[in-house]
Order: sequence, then C-alpha cells, then structure tokens
Amino acid sequence: MKKIKKTPGPNSLTNYEKEYPGANWSDFKNFNAGEDYQCIRNQVLKDQGGLCAYCETKIINLPPHKQRVEHFHAKSDRVTSNKNWALDWNNIFGVCIGGDDSDKKLHPLPENLSCDSHKNHLVNKKQLPEACEKFLVNPLTMIATPCLFDFHKATGELRPNIKTQKHASKENDYEVSEELLKQSIDILNLNCDRLKQQRLLILKKI
Repeated sequence: MKKIKKTPGPNSLTNYEKEYPGANWSDFKNFNAGEDYQCIRNQVLKDQGGLCAYCETKIINLPPHKQRVEHFHAKSDRVTSNKNWALDWNNIFGVCIGGDDSDKKLHPLPENLSCDSHKNHLVNKKQLPEACEKFLVNPLTMIATPCLFDFHKATGELRPNIKTQKHASKENDYEVSEELLKQSIDILNLNCDRLKQQRLLILKKI
C-alpha cells in the first residue's frame, strides 16, 4: 500500500457530478453507454500504476470482471454529510476483487477476503462504520516516504514501520501511526494467508 497521486479534474466523473449532483454510482456507470465510466476506470488504474490501491497486485491487464472501482468512503452513505460520496473523484480507487475468485478450498472465505471486499464485509457486519476514514490509512492522503509498512520476508506479512511514528495522520482516531497501520492491515486483511502466499511466491522469483 503506497501513496496515490490522482490526476486532477475536470474529467467525465466530475463533469457528471456537476450536472447530476443527486445521481448515484449506477446512474454514472450506465450514462453514455458506459463510455464515461470506462474512461474513469482507465484513468484510475493509470494513476495507480496498474496496481490495486491496497494490496498492490497488478490488475491493469486483468479482465474487467477481475478489477473494480472502490469507494473509500461508502458510496451509499448519505447521512454523515451532504456530500455525494458516490460521485466524488477523490473517493474512488482501482482495486482487485479481494479473493472473491480464489479457490475456496485453498483459501476459505471470509477469512481470505482482502482489500475493499473485506472492508465492505466489516461494514455489512456493522463492525466498521461507512465513514471509515478515521480507522484506516487513505492512500490519497498518506505520506509517500518513508514507507509506512515493512515486509517480513520469512512470513510474507506486512507490518507497521515503527520508524514512522511521527507521521501519524491527524485525521485518524489513534495517537501513533503504528496503531493506525495495524488497524489498516486488519481492516483490509492484508495479512490473510492468500496474500502472504502470493508475496512469498513473488519473492522466490526475484
């Protein structure tokens, strides 16, 4: 997980939001025969270097059904503010499908869900609020350097970089960044067995 620098608008989504401020995400996806949505998805993936915003799996060359656009703050939330989160350009990231397509015998669910799939699982279970900004790192606002996470080569785990204590975000509910990073790893389930095994396989090829 690393900092993402989004290309600033205007773009087809910001233009649509301006013209149809009360519309939802499905409305936008179906608008103009889906061409505007496709442009936005392509731009999102380009801004991220073709990687999932959370686990950094390469997704740009995957078929459309194995990549999706994720809303960091739940797009269904119309309660916490007057903001339309569904159409907010700075609220969307490109992500993998979080293990939904994995071999369930090798990687049973939900314990091997990750990224937005696991985050949404927690929201649906009422274990995480839709307004989740205070509980995990936002790739858009996190620092670029130093890296907030360490990779443990023996296990494939991600761990908080304890050298980044002074870089705690003012937006979260934790006094030190280590607590925030641990919570982020747990919410996105970035240390599920499936992802740890994938990292170790990549390490062996290096």
